[in-house]
Amino acid sequence: MSVTYRPLQGAAGKGIRSLSGFSPGPIFSDAVRVEVGTGALVLVSGKIGASALSTPPGTMSAQTSDIFKAIEKTLSVEGGSLADIVRMRIFVTDISDEAVRAIHEVRAELFE
Repeated sequence: MSVTYRPLQGAAGKGIRSLSGFSPGPIFSDAVRVEVGTGALVLVSGKIGASALSTPPGTMSAQTSDIFKAIEKTLSVEGGSLADIVRMRIFVTDISDEAVRAIHEVRAELFE
């Protein structure tokens, strides 16, 4: 089994491996690829609905769309796509019916 760590884009460190010396820089990877037999698992780190230098878009739909774009970009580096997702966990700070409905509407468009 081999493991490849992908540092965050623009990060000076080497992802998880930078923890060994506690050097400055990112303390986690954007994704970790684990070779398993003839296939691989790509574990994607958490994403937020905004780039590192901007504030989140105003609507839950816009934030959800941005998150899935970021996930798709990370997966494409590893040769995958959203169609390859096996499991995902979503954390939100707004659990109102309207917000949850907006998330499900965006997901439904992507995973028909």
